[in-house]
Amino acid sequence: MLIKRSNFDEEAFNSLLEKLNHKAQDATIIVEGKKDQASLRLLGINARFFLLSKKSIYESAESVSKLSKRALLLLDSDKKGIQLSKKMKTHLQDLGVKVDDQIGNRLLRLAKVQTVESLKRFC
Repeated sequence: MLIKRSNFDEEAFNSLLEKLNHKAQDATIIVEGKKDQASLRLLGINARFFLLSKKSIYESAESVSKLSKRALLLLDSDKKGIQLSKKMKTHLQDLGVKVDDQIGNRLLRLAKVQTVESLKRFC
């Protein structure tokens, strides 16, 4: 059950989660860390995850390109996350990976949070 918040569109949020689960069937979800992955799993996202680590952005992009030709970027919407997302998207596209960063951005905006980890409060 979701937390009731003023101006929170529970139906739209659940619809985005369903879309994310559907898109993730043939894609890899890229998150910054274990807590982000855990939050998404708590929300019912059953997918292959790739956690960004201490590897370079390019090495991470190469690893993802070997896993899947489609990627869903779900990175934080803070300054660091936005920069990381832009770089990762560019490298992945250079390697022929189709990248969707919109669904993650929409989830964060709808929930009015900046971090993927914060989404866990909606489960």
